[in-house]
Amino acid sequence: MRLAKQLIDMGLSFDQANSIVSNEEMRSFFREGSVTPDAVVMCWPPFQEYIVFVGEERRYLADHLAQANGTALVIELKAIAHTVTSKLKEIWNEGVSTL
Repeated sequence: MRLAKQLIDMGLSFDQANSIVSNEEMRSFFREGSVTPDAVVMCWPPFQEYIVFVGEERRYLADHLAQANGTALVIELKAIAHTVTSKLKEIWNEGVSTL
């Protein structure tokens, strides 16, 4: 999953990234046909914790970043979901055109 790769590239361990992307709440943002809201995930690598901010909840992001004291990663999920969906459609269209 693209999100897992980004998390690992940003310094999370494989286990940390896997626990985030395998969570059902995270998976719902990437389901085909789902409307991806403006959501971000904030991760605290030293503590292996994360929180998802969706829609109006994003107003609390600044407070949580202040509490993290510079140790957090913030990733916009909408952009990732769009990229993944686009790539899957390309693959699907290529497969259909070769039939």
